[in-house]
Amino acid sequence: MSQEDEKHDQAAARFRHLLDLSSDWYWEQDAEYRFLAFSDGLAARGNTSPSAFVGMTRWAFLRLKGAGLSEAEIAAHEALVRAHQPFRELEYSLMTNDGLRHFSISGDPVFDKNGVFTGYRGIGRDVTSRWLAQEALRERNAALEAANARLEKAHNQLLQSEKMASVGRLAAGVAHEINNPLGFATGNCDMLARDVTALMALLSAYRDADPLIAAQAPAVAAALAQQCVEADVAFLTEDIPELLNELKSGLDRVRVIVADLRTFAEASTSAMEQVSLRALVKRALNLLPAQSLERANVQYRFADLPPLVCRPGDVSRACVHLLSNALQAVADGGRLTIETGQTDGEQWVAVEDTGPGIPADIQAYVFDPFFTTRPVGEGVGLGLTQAWGIAEQHAGRIDMDSAAGRGTRMTLFLPISQDD
Repeated sequence: MSQEDEKHDQAAARFRHLLDLSSDWYWEQDAEYRFLAFSDGLAARGNTSPSAFVGMTRWAFLRLKGAGLSEAEIAAHEALVRAHQPFRELEYSLMTNDGLRHFSISGDPVFDKNGVFTGYRGIGRDVTSRWLAQEALRERNAALEAANARLEKAHNQLLQSEKMASVGRLAAGVAHEINNPLGFATGNCDMLARDVTALMALLSAYRDADPLIAAQAPAVAAALAQQCVEADVAFLTEDIPELLNELKSGLDRVRVIVADLRTFAEASTSAMEQVSLRALVKRALNLLPAQSLERANVQYRFADLPPLVCRPGDVSRACVHLLSNALQAVADGGRLTIETGQTDGEQWVAVEDTGPGIPADIQAYVFDPFFTTRPVGEGVGLGLTQAWGIAEQHAGRIDMDSAAGRGTRMTLFLPISQDD
């Protein structure tokens, strides 16, 4: 052996010794892409003897071991290597004697002095620590995002509660101001109806005396007959009672609206009771028109829950409002799902429909008094307002999950127990 060759071998030995001491490892492949050799760093990574991989291509090894890569990723690496291209940081994972480890491989093609491809050389590195740190960071970021979402939700609920409290004070004042003139108008309407009935009876008596008047005073009878024609008394005797009935109905509607406003604005004085949430939902269903329930495909998912403490009448009324809104949203044959459950000291009832959903730009207003998307005359816009008020009076809440085109889910949450 020449002195030059001996120096070359010594340098190679020193280089290989350094590689064996490194946490990384060196690898070689021949022109057929088969592993030729590994430095000892591979064995130190918890693998079996590296000799087990000699003669195997990397893609065959990856397919055999699984390695956490998809077939498309392995095929893409194979195509790159067969094109004699360098590659960097091919990452995969393996179950080793030390547990699940993560590795990163880089390599370059090797050519002889004539440019003929002779194989690959490269470096492997255990990146488990980095991968675990990244995974911990991802989990921390996910936890922060979840906490931020909870904070934003709580913030929005606080804003909604403050807004509804202000609206409640306004509603109480409006209800009080309307209630007094409404009482006068209703009382006067009742007296007017009584007086009109008496006048109609008197007019009928005069009409019965028409023949006698005509016999005694033909000119007077003719004048009275003409006045009756001009005044269209026959029409008035039919129309005035109808107008009074419509007026009475309108005043009754206003009275109901005022009562709803007062219910929303004032804390209920009814007693707290222990009651089954399922029973309250069923009571609410019984209060709905049967034909409205028949229009929808109603599905029930009632959980077996312990009793909760609440004001039964108020909670049933809140359920009626949620159910009514959902039934009006679904088309004939649409699905309505009613579900109950319990989480973290709360029981809840969810009403989910397959209707058109609520556009994002109006979701902030759906609990506001008098807000409605129904045609004029078909809704006052106080149902969800009342439901929200009842939830607030029970230290509960209503969550809404909706988007245009995918239906709406309203969930009423109630504490299982109430503070004295």
